Amino acid sequence: MSQLYTGHFVFLFFLCLGLRSPVERAIWSLSCLFVSASNNVWVHSLFPYLLGRLDCLEKHDKSVLLVSALDFWTTQNLLPEQHGIFREAFQLHAPKSELYGQLLEQLSSHQPLRL
Repeated sequence: MSQLYTGHFVFLFFLCLGLRSPVERAIWSLSCLFVSASNNVWVHSLFPYLLGRLDCLEKHDKSVLLVSALDFWTTQNLLPEQHGIFREAFQLHAPKSELYGQLLEQLSSHQPLRL
C-alpha cells in the first residue's frame, strides 16, 4: 500500500480506536495501528511483540505508543489538516490517559518532516 493511502487508511480508524475501553485496549489498538502503518523496519518489527500485549500498560507499552505515533506523525507526509485532526483526537482523549498528554507534548516539539 502506498504511503499516501496508508495515511488515509489510518485516519479512517484512528478516531474510533481512541474511544475503546478500557484505556489499555485503546492504547494497544492505536499502537498496533501505528506500528503496522510504519515504513520504518525497526518500528514495524514491534508488531509481533504487540500481539501478546493486549490490555497491558507498562512503561514499555507506553513507549511503543509514543514511538509509533511520532513515527507516524513525522513520516506519513500528512496534510496540515490531518496533523490538526491527529492532534485534536489526542486532545479529546487526553482526560482518559496521561499518556495522551505526553504524546501531545512530544508532538509540540516535533515539526512534521517535509520530504
